[in-house]
Amino acid sequence: MRYKEIKLNANEHKRFCAVMHKKLDEQDKTLKDLAEALNVSIQSIYNFEKDTSRNPSRFLAGKIATELDIAPREYRGTGGAFLIFAMGIGLALMLVPEKAEAENYIDYSKYIVTENKDTYTEVFGEDNGSDFVPGYYDSIIDEDLPLEPEIQMQIKEICERKHISYELVLAIMEKESHYNADAQNGSCKGVMQLNTNYHDINNPFDVIENVEVGTDYLLTLFEQNEDVAWVLDTYNGRNADYNQAHGIVSSYAQSILERSEELERSHNK
Repeated sequence: MRYKEIKLNANEHKRFCAVMHKKLDEQDKTLKDLAEALNVSIQSIYNFEKDTSRNPSRFLAGKIATELDIAPREYRGTGGAFLIFAMGIGLALMLVPEKAEAENYIDYSKYIVTENKDTYTEVFGEDNGSDFVPGYYDSIIDEDLPLEPEIQMQIKEICERKHISYELVLAIMEKESHYNADAQNGSCKGVMQLNTNYHDINNPFDVIENVEVGTDYLLTLFEQNEDVAWVLDTYNGRNADYNQAHGIVSSYAQSILERSEELERSHNK
């Protein structure tokens, strides 16, 4: 069975970690081996083990269960609450609501999993010095965006390669810089306003390089916490932990989420 997400309560989380270590011992593997197999940092695994809060990393739990073949019966209590997303051919169990109202939790999965669209557009590059290869591309050209078609195509390719929502990235770019590659606010530069004091980037004013680094940062944040509002607030340097603890969705996060959904509806017409 392949698991996309597993939600654990505190007791289940404790048992899950015990089973995880047992499986690793049986397979003669270490936590480092597990991190490499899952393509995550070892720190992400450590954080997962320590996190006994309201929502240990559901996405990472699913990855671990799939990799180590951990079955629900191995960590579920007789009275424990259990919610799981299972992925298989022709099977999808949607047992968790998209938004847990009690905690004001915004489900992240729609912003991580993207599907290619069967709409092909012929795009020709204008810059002979670029690496862009003209031709037919599986994407949608949005004429309302102040971005050249080939730039849109390359950004979408980055998002699909990294399995992150193209529309979410566009909404962040719009909010942060209005798609202006030359935007600068102190040490924050480029279309995604990356803080060059913290991000290793050669040319922050190059749109594609900026998006590559910016999306890597978003994925790192999603590994730490699947609440999209938390991810966006952290990205923007806001009070993410306070907002999450108090069930607050900031106006910054809300505006990006609304714009992302608006773009998605437009692209799916």
